[in-house]
Amino acid sequence: MTPRVLHLPQYGDTALIGASYHGHEGCVRLLLEAEAIEVNAKNIGDYTALHGAAGNGHLAIAKRLLEGGADPTLRDKYGRTAIDLARGQGKSEVVALLSEPRWDKAAAAKAAADKAAADKAEAAWNSHKPTFYFMPRAAVLGATAKQLKRMQELRDSKLLEKMAVDLNEAFQGTGLIQNILFVSHRWEDWATPDETGAQLAALKAHLIAHPEVQYVWFDYACMPQRSSSCPLDKDDRTPAEKAEFNLMLKAITDMYLTAKVLILLDTMYRTRFWTTMEGWCSMQQVTSEGVRPASAGESRVTVVCIHNATQDDKQALLKMSTKTPQEISKFLASPDVFVTNKKDKETMLPIVGKTEEHVREMMSGMHLYCV
Repeated sequence: MTPRVLHLPQYGDTALIGASYHGHEGCVRLLLEAEAIEVNAKNIGDYTALHGAAGNGHLAIAKRLLEGGADPTLRDKYGRTAIDLARGQGKSEVVALLSEPRWDKAAAAKAAADKAAADKAEAAWNSHKPTFYFMPRAAVLGATAKQLKRMQELRDSKLLEKMAVDLNEAFQGTGLIQNILFVSHRWEDWATPDETGAQLAALKAHLIAHPEVQYVWFDYACMPQRSSSCPLDKDDRTPAEKAEFNLMLKAITDMYLTAKVLILLDTMYRTRFWTTMEGWCSMQQVTSEGVRPASAGESRVTVVCIHNATQDDKQALLKMSTKTPQEISKFLASPDVFVTNKKDKETMLPIVGKTEEHVREMMSGMHLYCV
């Protein structure tokens, strides 16, 4: 049936526009209950019922219209949306209502797509066999640019391998983890983590000296990253990439607790949250009783000083290995330990604080596996 549009004289207002403008909620309710009413009908100024309700602060009517399918993105002949009129008239309650994401169809569709992507990634994720992207040693040694490329570029060029790390094997020091090197480094700039190329040069030198290393994990090259042209307050990763990134992030401490680690130490390394956490994890030895500082014969970590770092900086870092999980958590929580995204501390500090319990569980073999 064709939607009903009851026009009134003068401005071409529909009955719904008139009732909404003047605040006649009962009339609006009856009109919306009418069969096939056109809720987004416009007058000669492209003014809708929602424009009328919003500009005059009729909150209940605006909500009824929205629930009835009113489109808050429609503009009048002056280019104004309903929220523009509400803001102009100081109708804060209506502004708050119209600001809710559920009324923005495009935002709602995007939110639904994001959730679907996250749900799909979550469903495919096996917390006991987390999946990571790795660079084969040949790809690292063959890199010709000053620094390693962004993960998405390497992935699309088929230069990354996606593999699952069996944590049962990793905590026993067997399996794939024996052939992987995780790199811990400070990002020198958010868009160019290795500005001078010193980090890649040190990594290549390490690989040449250690032919047993077959794969490398370097966060910028192995986890989905924003593009360099993306504004700092935006995120141009796909929903699937963001979901995958977050899942990998939560599993990263297990990698630094069990894999071989190359620390690229500069003078600012110990002032950063992520590097300090990674460094501490890499200097621990997992046991059936939890963690303890690794002995010389057990050490999995190689520390290479770059830029202005000295042997004194190296010794200061190595001393941190004696901190307990509770002590390192307290240290990391301090405001003078910098992190770009403060939510990272909220996510990771509880994980670090429970390192002992987690390691005991993993070493006991009592944890359940998802096949």
